Amino acid sequence: MAPVHHLNPSAGLRWVALAAIHLVLALSTAVATAETAAPAPANPVLVDFARLPDVQWAHWYKKASLRPDGVQVVADQAGGNLVFTCARALDLSAYQEWTPRLTLKVGPANKTSYFCVILHDGRGNASTYEFTLGDAAAGTSVALTERDGASIREPGQVESYLQQPPDYANYTKVTLAGRLSNPVDVVFQRLELVPPDKAILKSRDGLRARLAAAAEGRRKKRLAQQLGFVSAVFANDMILQRGMPLPVWGRAKPGETITVTFGGSSAETTATQDGSWRLALPRLAADANGRTLTVQGDGRTTSFANVLVGDVWLYSGQSNMQMALKGSRGGDEAVAAAAYPLIRFLSPPIARAYEPLESFDPADVTWRKAEAAEAKHLANLSAIGYWTALEIHQSQGIPLGIINLSQGSTNIISWMSGESVEQVSPELKGKHFPVYFNGNINPLIPFGIRGVIWYQGEQEGGQGPYEQWLRGMITDWRSRFGQPDLDFGIVQLPDNGGPDAADPPNHKANWGAARDMQRRVLGLPHTGLAVTLGLADGIDTAVDIHPANKQAFAQVIAAMMKGRFYGTAGEYTGPMPLAAHLHDGAVRITFDHVAGGLATTDKAPLRGFALAGAEGKFVWAEARIISRNEVELTAAGMTSPQRIRYAWHRNPTANKFAHGANLGNDAGFHAGTFELPVSTAGADGKPAKTE
Repeated sequence: MAPVHHLNPSAGLRWVALAAIHLVLALSTAVATAETAAPAPANPVLVDFARLPDVQWAHWYKKASLRPDGVQVVADQAGGNLVFTCARALDLSAYQEWTPRLTLKVGPANKTSYFCVILHDGRGNASTYEFTLGDAAAGTSVALTERDGASIREPGQVESYLQQPPDYANYTKVTLAGRLSNPVDVVFQRLELVPPDKAILKSRDGLRARLAAAAEGRRKKRLAQQLGFVSAVFANDMILQRGMPLPVWGRAKPGETITVTFGGSSAETTATQDGSWRLALPRLAADANGRTLTVQGDGRTTSFANVLVGDVWLYSGQSNMQMALKGSRGGDEAVAAAAYPLIRFLSPPIARAYEPLESFDPADVTWRKAEAAEAKHLANLSAIGYWTALEIHQSQGIPLGIINLSQGSTNIISWMSGESVEQVSPELKGKHFPVYFNGNINPLIPFGIRGVIWYQGEQEGGQGPYEQWLRGMITDWRSRFGQPDLDFGIVQLPDNGGPDAADPPNHKANWGAARDMQRRVLGLPHTGLAVTLGLADGIDTAVDIHPANKQAFAQVIAAMMKGRFYGTAGEYTGPMPLAAHLHDGAVRITFDHVAGGLATTDKAPLRGFALAGAEGKFVWAEARIISRNEVELTAAGMTSPQRIRYAWHRNPTANKFAHGANLGNDAGFHAGTFELPVSTAGADGKPAKTE
């Protein structure tokens, strides 16, 4: 199945961090391996993780607790999953058909408690089981089996079984996740394997039949995804990228002469020995008049009608980029009012592939217009993609193309080529499967695009070398598209969860760290950052991980796009830190992008800054704006501050938070999260300039 790294909470639900000492590993799967497994024992299997010396205990969030005096799970607003990483693989091949049974002791009755057990093998696959807790009296023990839930089998996951079936002899990690409707304590007592009953086995026989049908469907799909005479991304009603040599490509007979014509321009080439061909049309100016693109070979012609020229943007990332208009506030009204035939969009089904696909399936490629006749499809378009494209279209007055390739719960390395991941992280060689790059980005290359808007990072949450991965992905995509100056806009993660506790920001890996990694990628040329702090609904209560007010996000993203990539006059983002230096015992930070001057977003005293000395422990700092572009910090008892953090918490701008971050500029933009070292002088060796 597709790997599942953590669960996204629904609105109004609180997550719990799970902690346990005596846990037992369970596995039950729908697919038998090619080899016959050894006979399984007749009795339930019990594995005591606390007694295995090679199990490393880790958890996603700082409030998850491992209590040596019991197996209690403490409800926590920050939420998260508990992950057990095994230093050596666990051989579970004997228990493929067994059913997991989770035994726990509950606190107050809770009808909608949800638990998930995920077993990961060493090849990026996972077997996932979910359990739902019904009515239960407080203080009782409940044993949940597969009848109390079901194996998670989302669309597309059966295909991944056929491509990369789980390796039952090579499990390396177990993830436990949970969700409760109310904050309650749960004591996990054990997790075991039990022989499956006849009803479950019968159900799995039916699943095997469906898997066989899926295998045949996949075989046909692979044939359709082979490169044809012209790449499938070319179609009627499309938009071509202006202002650049325009790649057109496909496959023909070896030696076949190919001629492409469009709007009075033409180019010719000869197919290579393997039949592949590629050429580039001359640079084209924006044009809202529909014309025909014609590709001619030896005795055959393919034409595409009503083709416009403008700007084409690729929107990619995970669920917040994928979130459709129909699921966003104001989305239904936007669909009903859409009358923009010069905005065209392409949203092919997202594919997972273990080898790079040459092409999209032509049956999946339809360029559609943003107007009432396409309301059904427009409603499913990325809300951020539509609303940002609308602003760019209206401000620039040119046709605008949207290519939406995004998928929820995906990590960044699945969107990177295998080569780029291994260049950053050699230890992942042979363990990384770039399934979304292979299935979605590779078929698009080298189509001409203006740039990329990337909204992702929730999945990692500050874990791993995210900055290096993002830099590597940008550099690699630019190289593969043949556009070294390809614009790349990054959406910085917003607030999430409830107001954080008033503890100083001493977390090493969290959403604050993730935001700062995204900021540091601005060191690459032709990049931009959209700061989204303070935008999400429920800042003072609990921010859904999927904010519904996507139009507000789109306005900030579009402002960044217009100012950074189109050169529109005026400020387009929040204050960005340049340097920090000591001055008479205080720390002074200089900022760029201050518009008319620094300001607080709520007219209250400045908050959200922390300082750390040589020991690395952060304490809250007193902060004040001392000039148009400068902030001064002091902390009682700290004489030699070394580092600064700002807005480092998961939900840092909550007004109920005594240290809620509130730095902005007088243009109305928030400053984003950052961490900086403190210098004894300015960036140029002198005290930083004050404006």
